[in-house]
Amino acid sequence: MTRDRSNAYAAGIRSGAPEALQIVDRWHIIKNLGEALEKLLTRQHHLVRDAANPIVEIPQPESCQQPEPTSPPVEETPSLRTSFPGRLRKEIIERRSHHLALYNEVIELKQKGLSSEEIARRVGKSSITIRRWLKQGEYRERVRHRRSKLDVHFSYLIERWDKGCQNVMELWRELIGRGYRGSYDSVNNYLHRQHYLGRRTTPPEAVRKRRIRPTPEVQIETLIPTPSPRKTVWMLLKPEGLENKEREMIVSLRQPPIDLAF
Repeated sequence: MTRDRSNAYAAGIRSGAPEALQIVDRWHIIKNLGEALEKLLTRQHHLVRDAANPIVEIPQPESCQQPEPTSPPVEETPSLRTSFPGRLRKEIIERRSHHLALYNEVIELKQKGLSSEEIARRVGKSSITIRRWLKQGEYRERVRHRRSKLDVHFSYLIERWDKGCQNVMELWRELIGRGYRGSYDSVNNYLHRQHYLGRRTTPPEAVRKRRIRPTPEVQIETLIPTPSPRKTVWMLLKPEGLENKEREMIVSLRQPPIDLAF
């Protein structure tokens, strides 16, 4: 009997036909494969950029001066750990890691002499965004402030926390006494989120001042504009309809040491 990923269908089959062999239909197999590939390519989107817009080093004359040592890129640190219980959702951490890697790539390409427009075409951002990042001189967290019913209790929560009451269960019970009707998880997530939004990870002081060499060290050979992870999935699954440059990009993406196994 064919079914999708729903546990309800699996339980129904086990109940009504316990000896039947359960299999997944072709449509769901392809859907599962597509979703897994999209998640992989979202995490490793730099592989897609390297295949669509390969970077080639420009030979430098021996008389050229050696570049001054540059500060290391911003590193992923345990700064996401907070004093509140629980952890950020996996997708939030992955999204932050992706954004941080993109920022580091922009800085490295600029240090190698590429223009903002060239960098923008490679990473899939606007040149305005690239120039803003370079002007900032530091990595800044992207945060989204969402309204919550707990906003009216925020001052009370901070006051109680600063006074030493750092037990979320106790705080939740106190809020119930003040008329709050939400769940414990809502309070826990709210405290976690507020603490996270109040932090901003910046690179060391040395990272803020960078000397950019005017002489380009690399150039970008653009095959096609960098496709999104979703479009890349369909290019991988249905290569028969691709144009020559798209097919060349997919061939490059599949070459070692790039491994799309998951």
